[in-house]
Amino acid sequence: MIRSYTVNIKEVDDAEFALDELNGQMAGVSLLKNTVGIVSINLEYISSGVYAAIAKALDFPLVGGTSISIATNAEIGTFLFSILILTSDDCEFSCAVSDTVPQKGSVRDITQQCYKDALEGLKDDVKLMFLFAPVNENHYSDKYLLALSALNERVPVFGTLILDETDGELHGGKTLLGENSFDDRLVLVAVSGAVEPQFYIGSVSEECIIMPDVGIVTKSDENLIIEINHMNAEGFFQKIGYDVEKFTKGTQTSGFVMREKDKNGKVLSSTINGPTSVANDGAVAFACHVTEGEILSVMNTSKEDILTTARDAVKRIKENHNGGTVIMYPCVGRMFALLNEPMKENAFLRDELSEKFNFLLAGSGGEICPTLVTDAKTYNKGHGHTLVACVF
Repeated sequence: MIRSYTVNIKEVDDAEFALDELNGQMAGVSLLKNTVGIVSINLEYISSGVYAAIAKALDFPLVGGTSISIATNAEIGTFLFSILILTSDDCEFSCAVSDTVPQKGSVRDITQQCYKDALEGLKDDVKLMFLFAPVNENHYSDKYLLALSALNERVPVFGTLILDETDGELHGGKTLLGENSFDDRLVLVAVSGAVEPQFYIGSVSEECIIMPDVGIVTKSDENLIIEINHMNAEGFFQKIGYDVEKFTKGTQTSGFVMREKDKNGKVLSSTINGPTSVANDGAVAFACHVTEGEILSVMNTSKEDILTTARDAVKRIKENHNGGTVIMYPCVGRMFALLNEPMKENAFLRDELSEKFNFLLAGSGGEICPTLVTDAKTYNKGHGHTLVACVF
C-alpha cells in the first residue's frame, strides 16, 4: 500500500524562506520505508535555485518536471512548486535518467537503457512505470512507449510530456530528478510491490465528433499516415474539407479520434491526436504512432465539453474508489479551450477529489496513459487534448 501527502512551496525567490515552508509541512508527514516525490513546478523555481535547495534538503528523490498549471488539495495556480509524496513499507520506488535524447532519429536505445537502470533499484517485478520526457517536435510519446513495450509489454506506463511557456509560446520544459534539471533527457520511476493502479481517460463526448468514421488508415509508417481509404492522405483531408495546415499552425480545439479495434470489433485503443506536418509526397505526420486499420473521426471540442468529460472522469473515479491517491495530467489544449476561465477544469477536479484523495494535477504537453490493461498485455498510448488519471 502507498500512503501519500501533498506539499506546496509558494516562495519562488528565497531558498531560506522556501525551506521554512517545507519544514513546516514536513512536520506532519510520516515517512515509511521507501519514498519518492512526484513533482510539478513552475520554471522560475529552478532558475532561482529554490528547487535545488528543496531537493537537497529532502531525504528522498524528487522526480517530474515543469508545467504552466498545477493543482493540489490545497493550492491551484501557475506559480507553484508542488510535491506529491509517495511512501510505503511494501512498495519500492526506483528512479533513473536517460542519456541525452537525440534531436532526431531513434530513442529506442536510450529509453531501454533508462528502463534497465530503473529496474536495478527494485527487488521485485515492476508493477507501474511513471515516464516524464520533454516536449520535442521530432519525438512523440509513443516512441518511448514502443521502446518500453519491446522489453515488457505488460507494465502500465503513465506520465506526461513536460512543457513550458515563454512569451505566450509553448515549448519543451525541464524534466527533474533529484537536484538536477534537464532539457533533453527523460526520467523514469519504476514501482514494485503492493500497488494496483487504475487508469481513467477523459477525452471528448460523442457530441464533439462532428464527422464520425470518416476513413480507415490503409497505409502508415510509424507516425506518418500515407493513405486513408487507399487515397493519398493529404488529398483525403482536402476532400473532407479538413484544413491540415491550419491545425499544424496551432489549432487547439480540433483533431481526430483514432480508434483501433480487434477482429471482433472491440475497441483496443481510442486516442485523440492531430497532424503536425505534411510531407512533399502528401503523407501527413501525426504526434503519435499510427497503426494501419485505425478508424478516424473528426472532433471539435468546446468549453462545455471540457467540463462534461471532467465530470465523467470524476464520476468513474468516485464509483470505483473511496479514497487514495490521484495523479492527473490534462492537456494544456483543454485549458486554452476554456477561453477566459483557463483554470476552471483544474479547480473543478481539485474541489471534487481533494476531500477523499491526495491529489496532484499538472498541465501536460502530451498525456501518457494505458487505454486497456489485460493479463497478457497493456496498451500504453500517448494522447492529445485529453485528461488522464492514475489512481491507487
